[in-house]
Amino acid sequence: MLLSAIHAEGPIWKGHTSFNIAARASYFNWIMQPLLDKVYDNANALKPYSKMNYYDLNAKFVHKFSDRDKLTAVVYWGKDVSDASPSDSYKIYKGDDNDNSDYLLIKHSTINHWDNVMGSAYWTHLFNNSFSLNVNANISHYLYYLKLSSLERTEKEIKEDSYASFNSEINEASLSTDFRLKRESKHDIRWGIKGAYQRMLPQVYTYSTFCKEKRDDENYNDVFTSDDETLFKDTDIYAKRGNWPRYFSNIFSDQRFNGTQHEFTISVDLVAPREQTKLIVELQSITKELYFYLKSLMVYSITPQDEYTEAIQIYSNVTDGWGIVGAVNTDRHVITF
Repeated sequence: MLLSAIHAEGPIWKGHTSFNIAARASYFNWIMQPLLDKVYDNANALKPYSKMNYYDLNAKFVHKFSDRDKLTAVVYWGKDVSDASPSDSYKIYKGDDNDNSDYLLIKHSTINHWDNVMGSAYWTHLFNNSFSLNVNANISHYLYYLKLSSLERTEKEIKEDSYASFNSEINEASLSTDFRLKRESKHDIRWGIKGAYQRMLPQVYTYSTFCKEKRDDENYNDVFTSDDETLFKDTDIYAKRGNWPRYFSNIFSDQRFNGTQHEFTISVDLVAPREQTKLIVELQSITKELYFYLKSLMVYSITPQDEYTEAIQIYSNVTDGWGIVGAVNTDRHVITF
C-alpha cells in the first residue's frame, strides 16, 4: 500500500504547552485508477482495486499548569475504504449490430467503510512525591458499513433495483478517577472508581428491492396486508414499522400450520394497470436461525433506544462474535397485467 505520512511536534507555550501530530494517507487508488483505465477496454469493467485507501490522524496536546498539575488530550481519527463501484457492469445488446438502443444494463457495486474516532483527556495532580490523582474521560465511536447494490435496466425502464446494507456501531463513553499511593519502591497501591456507557448496534440490516416499468413511476409499494391472523399476526410487533401496520409480520413459523395445508389471501395496492404492469410474489423458506435473527431485528427496529428501555438482544449464532449464518430458498412468481 503506497502512502504518505507527516509528523510535527513542538512547543506552543514554552515550558507549559506542547503538541504532537501525525497523519497518514494512502494514494494507491490514485495510481491504480489511470493504469486500470489503460488496461481495460471497457471503462465500466471490473476495477476491484480502484478505491482502496485509508486515512488516519493522531494528535496529542499537553499543558502543564504547574509542577503538580498536568492536562493531556489525545485524539485519533481513522477511516478505511474498500469500494468497488461499479465492481461489475456490462451491457447485453438485444438488437442487430447497427442498433444499440435495445440493451439490458446490469450493474453491481460495493461500498465498504470502516470508521474509528477516539478521544481522551486526563488530568494528573501530585499531592506529594508518593500520592497522586488521575481523572480520565474517554469517548470512542466505531462504525462498519457495507452496501451491496444491483441494478438491471434498459434505456427506457428499470427492471430491478435492489440493495442490502449492513451497519455495525459501537459507542462508548467513560469517566474514571484513580488514586495512586507509592510508599516504597516495592509497594504500589492503586484504587479508584469508573463509570462507563456503552451502546452496541451489532448488525442493523435493511433491504429494499423493486421492479417497475417506468422510471418516472414512483407509486411502487412492497407492503401487503392480510386478514389471516394465523400467519401474520405477531403481538411482539406492537408498533408500526415504516409502512407496515402494527401487530403484522411477514415472517412466520411453519409450526402454526405444521402437517396441514394452509391457504391465505393477501392484498396489495397497485398503480393503475398499464402496459406490462407486473406483480412479483415471493415466498421464502428460511432457516430457523435466520428466523430468530429477523424476528429480533423487527422488535429492535420498533423499540425506543434510550436509557429507560430494556436492551434488545439481536439473535446471533456466531460463537465468540456477532453475526448470523443462515440460508434462504425463494419461490418467485411474476404476474403480468
